[in-house]
Amino acid sequence: MLGDNLKALRTASALMNKATDAGEKFTRDDLQKARRAFASMISRVEESQAKLAPGTPQHTLLQSRLRALRVAEALIRAELGRVSEQAKP
Repeated sequence: MLGDNLKALRTASALMNKATDAGEKFTRDDLQKARRAFASMISRVEESQAKLAPGTPQHTLLQSRLRALRVAEALIRAELGRVSEQAKP
């Protein structure tokens, strides 16, 4: 699971840094695995955040983490859609 999460984070980082323009291409399967990894990370952070009182430093940290994970997940979904469109004949 840790390996999948790290790969998903690297994929999102590459998309954020526009590394795909430099020739790095992601397969549909890679992007789907990354999307699943992000969904899992988001779910775990949401569960952890629900146990904390709003306004605490830990709650705020998890809120920021959720925002970042959701942005990364959106980039993965957008790239997955782009790859899927290119695959159509």
